[in-house]
Formats: sequence, structure tokens, C-alpha cells
Amino acid sequence: MPTKLMDTPNGVVAFVHSDIPIITDGQSALEFAVNTGAHSIVVNKAAIAEDFFRLSTGVAGEVAQKLVNYGYRLVIIGDFSHYTSKPLHAYIYECNKGKHLCFVDSEQAALEKFGMEKLEMDKNATKSDAAKPQIMEKIFNIAGPNVQEDHYMLDPLRRVDYDEISRLIDQRQYFVLRAPRQTGKTTSLLAMTKKINAEGRCHCVCMNVKSALTAGDNVEAGMEAVLSAFDDAAENFLGIKQPAGVVSSLIAEASAHAAFMNMLRNFCKKLNQPLVLFIDELDALIGDTLISVLRQLRTGYIDRPEEFPSSVILCGIRDVRDYRIHMPDGGIITGGSCFNIKAASLRLKDFSQEEIRELYEQHTAATGQIFEENVYPAVWDLTHGQPWLVNALARQAAFEMPEGRDRNRPVTVEMIEKASNQLIFEGTAHLDQLAGKLREPRVRSVLEAFLTGGTLGLDLANDDIQYVIDYGFLRRDETRTLVISNGIYREMIPRQLSGALQDKHVWGV
Repeated sequence: MPTKLMDTPNGVVAFVHSDIPIITDGQSALEFAVNTGAHSIVVNKAAIAEDFFRLSTGVAGEVAQKLVNYGYRLVIIGDFSHYTSKPLHAYIYECNKGKHLCFVDSEQAALEKFGMEKLEMDKNATKSDAAKPQIMEKIFNIAGPNVQEDHYMLDPLRRVDYDEISRLIDQRQYFVLRAPRQTGKTTSLLAMTKKINAEGRCHCVCMNVKSALTAGDNVEAGMEAVLSAFDDAAENFLGIKQPAGVVSSLIAEASAHAAFMNMLRNFCKKLNQPLVLFIDELDALIGDTLISVLRQLRTGYIDRPEEFPSSVILCGIRDVRDYRIHMPDGGIITGGSCFNIKAASLRLKDFSQEEIRELYEQHTAATGQIFEENVYPAVWDLTHGQPWLVNALARQAAFEMPEGRDRNRPVTVEMIEKASNQLIFEGTAHLDQLAGKLREPRVRSVLEAFLTGGTLGLDLANDDIQYVIDYGFLRRDETRTLVISNGIYREMIPRQLSGALQDKHVWGV
């Protein structure tokens, strides 16, 4: 397929023309994007299968999810006016508000999406003779895994105890890596996957099971999503493409309750080295689907390393022992009883004060814009190193505020305080997710007791308290005393619990 690369103010853009559909589902979209050699791609409408434009097929959502997960941006050029589906036009409208998937009617409009006026393209230019890409300004990332070329970031391997993880892998252990939402779990897993494969002692695959969330207790639908996630990951990380229809055939032959185990067995038998498997977003698995995955891993465990993964990391918000699956008969099965082979539970660390400074100084080194010295203790009090909050404050102050975009002006503590208020009062995906959790009775009861001075140990189950800690609302300070995790949460939690705006009140820690 003809591919031309062009420099833009936002990096290299690949322009692709095809007379036949080359994007037919999420996996083909990912393969296509990887083959272009760019993270921003413009393609003509004929390259997109018609099923994409029939929202009921789910192809559009699958493609969009792949783009978001792997940091690609796709602009489709064509005439979409002849489609009569109102939901499709609404979908196009909403996509065009974002950045990962856009629809335009001309090449000129596509160029404008990348900050360019109309330019003449060299008809004979190809990937091999494209000019060296211009380096765009990096940003503080608040959505999805970090990408070294695009985001200010610390080495993800510093935030995990990689020596301990390597030791557990060498011992062929199955274990847990956990942390609250949006703290860099996926970024760390991807970095470890890359390092392990580069070391060459074993193969490593990182699969994300978030797509199984919508299956709920439907085990067959959930396992189909889990098997498809492994199938995609095996190809993405090891370049191993399994036979077409392998997912449906395994479920049909062995039932959903054995299909994942059999897929892993068949896969491992063909490898010349042991397999290390990372399962990300374990929290997306619900009820019987979660039980089935854990039991299949436990059953296959004795066949490692020749015929089953040598080592498995389960990654999510909670320790697997703390999952409580409510059965139709009223009984409760715990994750620990389904997965009694867990060797360790490791926690991803938040940023230290020194690491916050190191991250912000990357921006100073790249742009010349400094953060005033009194910014650092203020950010520490507001975030206590919570990675999403650390990045969000800097992004708001240095990229969203008009005064902060002037690289000759320093970022001041007043700007950071303003950024904090904007995050709290204007709403963000991260804080909105936490607000949703506050509606859960077990979360609300713990935090209301905490804020009103109740005795947590006497009135509430320890599991409920641990649940609130796991989700990041509370932490234990240096004296092991429970406190609200950071200054932003101290402001946000009482407001959300009260259901009404209150005058600013800083809750003591």
C-alpha cells in the first residue's frame, strides 16, 4: 500500500491510500498502524471495512480501543454524508472532539488536524527517504500508558522492585502486582515485558483483559474476551499468530471453563523457552469469569514450565486474596481460595518527593520553563506522590492555563493551587471514578466514620478498611496511622460525601 511520511509540528504523519479495505477489526487496525512506522496516520475511507460504519457490529469501538491502548491517532478522509444512521453521525461528532480517531472530508482538513497549512507532498516520497521527524514538545500524561517519545516520565522499572520480580520469575512463581487506579501499572508491565524479552532468557506476553468487563457473569462471553486478549498479545509481543478461529474452537471443544488453560498449554508446548505471562486489569473480570480464570491458572500450574506459563503476574487494584465473589446461593468465594498458589503480593510505589522534582525538571530541561522552589512542597502536600495527580497538576499549570503556556514565565505555587481547584471543581476522569466509588456503601461507611472521628476498628470490617486503602482513599503514615491519602482527596472526599458544595475545609491528618 502506498505510504508517504510527512513532518508536521506534531511529529511524523503517515499518509496511506488503499483501494481495498485493510482495517477490518481491532487487530488489523493495530497491525496496519504498526506497519506505517508512525503514530499519527491519515487514511482514505476505502481502506476501512463497511462493518466499521455499522456501529452494531462493534468494529468501530474495537478499532478505537486499540488506538487508545497503543497511543495511535487515525484520521479518516472521506464523504460520510450518505450514511443515514443518526448514531453513526453522533459517533463521528464525538470522535472529532478527541484526538485518537477523527473523520474529515479532505486532505486539507487532515493536515489542519496536525497543525499544518496546505503543503505540497512529494509524489515520489516514501518511508525510506522521509525527512527526520521534528520533535514535538512532550507533555505530562494523564491518559493511558506513558510513551517515552511523547511524555515526561521516569523509568517505570524504578517504581517496581524489579530485582524481586526477577527473583520470583526465576523461581517460577505466580504472584500479584497491585496499586490504585491510574498509578502507572500498565506502563510498568509494558516496560518489564520489553526488558524480559530483550534479556532473552524467556518469552514474555502482557495481556489486558479489560474487554471482558462487559461480559459480567457470562463465562462464555468473558472467556472469549480473555482468549482473544491473549491471542492479540501473543502476536503483538512475540509475533506469533495463532490459527484463525482458535478462540471459538477451543471454547467449543473444551468449554469455557477449560479453554484458557488449553490455549496456554498449546501455546507453551510450541515455545523454545519458558513463558512469563502478565495479566493486566484483572479487576475487569467479574464473578464466575474471574473464578474460572483463577481456577484454570491453578489447574495448569503443575505443568509449568514446559506446558504452562512458568511465571504469572496478576495485576490489578487489589490483592487476589481480597476478591469476594458473591454466588447465587448467597455464598461467598474468595480469590484466595481459587488461587492458593500465590507466592507474593507486591505494590507499585508512588513518586517520592525527589522523583516529583526529577519529573518536573524534565520539562524545564526541554523548554526552559522552571517550577519555582516552593512548588515542590505544595505538590507533595496536594498529591503525596500519587502519579496521576502529580502529572495532572503540572499539565494543568504548564499546558492548560494561558499564563503557563508562556515558557518564559515560571510555574508558581499560585498556579499549582489554581490547578488543584480546577481538578476538584471542574471534574476529571480520575476524580470522577473515585467519586463513583464513594457511592458504594462499604466505602462511604468507612470514610464517614473516619471523617467524623469514628473508631474504625470496632465498627467496621477490616476487609472494608483494606478495600478503601486499596482504592487509594486512605494510606498509613509513618506511624501506621490511617490518614486521607493526599491534600486533593482531603478536599474532594468530604464534598462528594456531603453531596453539596461546602466552604473550603482542610481535614487534619
